[in-house]
Amino acid sequence: ISHFTKSAASELAERNIKSEDFSAARQNIQLAEKLSNQMDAKTTVKYHYLKSVANYANGSSNIEESSIALENLNKTIDLESTSSTKLYTPKAKELRIAMLNRFVDDSRRSLEQEDYKSAYINLEMSYRVSPNDTLYLYNAALLATENEDFGQALSFYNELIDLKFT
Repeated sequence: ISHFTKSAASELAERNIKSEDFSAARQNIQLAEKLSNQMDAKTTVKYHYLKSVANYANGSSNIEESSIALENLNKTIDLESTSSTKLYTPKAKELRIAMLNRFVDDSRRSLEQEDYKSAYINLEMSYRVSPNDTLYLYNAALLATENEDFGQALSFYNELIDLKFT
């Protein structure tokens, strides 16, 4: 398959994102994904960035889509870390901040409504976006316990132990 086809799929996804047609963008990203092993480094970085933006969908994503978005933002930053040009890294970091703010806000709203499961899921996602902020994970563990999701709480506590959280 030609380079034009790989570029075309990425370009279509980029246009879909600009018009906020995130569903179509995800479809074009899937097409590009089938060709990802044939992409050069620059195109691979762009692909991961576009995949993250398409899945996050300006904050209207569900938790699974947000996880995919975060994973691809991290790949974008990681892949560009060895490059002299940081075209997507600043955009990726900005999107991570927006994600963190959304998860914290969603957790707060869920807690106010006593929806402990949603609150702990959003706190866990806050931690995944900002892994230095281990209090998010600790609070997720507390809320999972409050919700009697003991297996999930134990998983969070074990992760905190592995991190030597005190």
